[in-house]
Amino acid sequence: MSPSVIPMQDSPLVRTLQLLSPTELDDLEKFVNSPIFNEANRFHDTVRLFGYLRAYYPHFSAPELDKSTAGRALFPTRNQPETELERTMAQLMHIVKQFINFRYSAVKGGRVVRSGRKQNVLKSPVSLLNFARKQLALMRFYSERLLQKPADFPKNVLPELQAGGKKRRVRRAENFFRHLYDELKETFDAQQRFEDFEEYEFSDFYYFRYLAEQEKAIYESLHEWSAQGGFVNLLVATESLDRFYLLSKLDQMCRLLHLQQMAMPFEENSDEHRRLMTNQKLTVKMIKLLAKHDYHREDPSIELYFTLLQLLVKKKPEKTDALAEHFFHLLRQHAALVPMRRFRDFNVMVRSYWARRYRQVRDRRFLEQIFLSHQEDVEQLRRSGEDIQSSHFQSILFNAIKLGHLDWAEAFLREFAPRITATPDPPLVADVGQAMLAFARGQFDRAAELLPHYFIYGTTDDPNLYSLAATLDVRIRYERNTLLDEEGTNMRRATYKRIKENKTLLPERRASILGFYQAAVQLFRQKEKASLRAATPEQLRREVERIWNSLEVTPVVDSEWLRDKCRELLANLPSKSEKHLNAP
Repeated sequence: MSPSVIPMQDSPLVRTLQLLSPTELDDLEKFVNSPIFNEANRFHDTVRLFGYLRAYYPHFSAPELDKSTAGRALFPTRNQPETELERTMAQLMHIVKQFINFRYSAVKGGRVVRSGRKQNVLKSPVSLLNFARKQLALMRFYSERLLQKPADFPKNVLPELQAGGKKRRVRRAENFFRHLYDELKETFDAQQRFEDFEEYEFSDFYYFRYLAEQEKAIYESLHEWSAQGGFVNLLVATESLDRFYLLSKLDQMCRLLHLQQMAMPFEENSDEHRRLMTNQKLTVKMIKLLAKHDYHREDPSIELYFTLLQLLVKKKPEKTDALAEHFFHLLRQHAALVPMRRFRDFNVMVRSYWARRYRQVRDRRFLEQIFLSHQEDVEQLRRSGEDIQSSHFQSILFNAIKLGHLDWAEAFLREFAPRITATPDPPLVADVGQAMLAFARGQFDRAAELLPHYFIYGTTDDPNLYSLAATLDVRIRYERNTLLDEEGTNMRRATYKRIKENKTLLPERRASILGFYQAAVQLFRQKEKASLRAATPEQLRREVERIWNSLEVTPVVDSEWLRDKCRELLANLPSKSEKHLNAP
């Protein structure tokens, strides 16, 4: 590309236009053609530029989209067409910004949200916030014009009563502010459910509540006769600010701590880790002080965060197990107090705790808690009609199968398999799920038919799906006595090698999968020896007990199945039962 060619594709204007839908682009054209949003000094220039760019939507990949070519095409008679183009692009970008602001403040689902009746405002978060913006603007207008009059404000604009005659009731302009405030506060108080709110709408709601109280405090403090009232409302405004701050601060802190536990984005001894730990300590101290004064008792949404933060920072299981159960109880009881996305994130956080505890102690009750949490997610998906991400589908299905809830798992598979997203091959995910369900029912031949060949499931880029399919393949071949035949050996070597070399899996996860392979092969060799009578009962028992003991100290995936296979082998030996091998 020659130095004189400056592409327009990388400009903020073109990049932003690429993000608009066709319907939004049509609506934007109305803004561009409107003298209200498009300033007069470059009105015709921006209209021509918009038409020029629109011809290249949505890819904007044509070679003539460079500033020199476009400048000459749009401004052939101007002395510096490229400079004219840059100025017009800046003006058009200003219009685009106004349009986006309009879309996010007054539009929902492609339709303009009008204030309408008050009961309709409460049915739509965008309607409610648009109503709040309008009320706040009017409150500021009356506060400014009545009590903070600018120098150019006309004097004596309020009507005077005529002397004599019948007295009419005159609505004082001062009452306008009070009416606006009361109406807005009543609307805020009536909004008790937030599951349909987006994250930014939820934050805006509490921010606007604070602004409304602040406006009232300012307005009343300017009245000599009501200055005391203004001071009182300043306290109310401060309390509203506290609530907005806490809901934002605690949400972000809990997310940070959860991510640090799961993925460790900040290495220990790094500056970011030090700052995170400092922030954590200060936040925990603040929460302890607030809890001492029962601050959270009056607001369940704050209590949710108080409980979650304690769960994330405390270490002793005797405390954290109870906190996790209490948090999940609060979450189910007050699900409507937070946006749906935040509710799901809460569920993910508490599930990750239970999964970690299960890996530590192998207590089935933690899996049952995960199952209950999954059921909450499924109900929300049914209500919303949303599709389900592949990773979430796998987690729900395989945990239910592991617990033996096979009828529930089958119904879930039938309902949600057609709705799998976030994967290039949804049928592959469903096929692996069908095979796992058949295996859990003891239908080993059927499971072998349903599970795709390892050449096929090997095409997936999802490391978790691949490892689940591969370990299921090993178990199927173990049960069908084909684990060490030529096909089984080739499968095992190929999948083992790929998992070993996969760097996207966490090291402990990768080690637990490879440990499963080794234990499964060792057990299968003992199974073959027992069937061929190639070893004495004592030799077999000693080797199986060694494998069992290794499972006790080294975490591996599907350890319950491996222990079951140990019990089967020991139960078939002619003497000395495995009574000292107790299931966890």
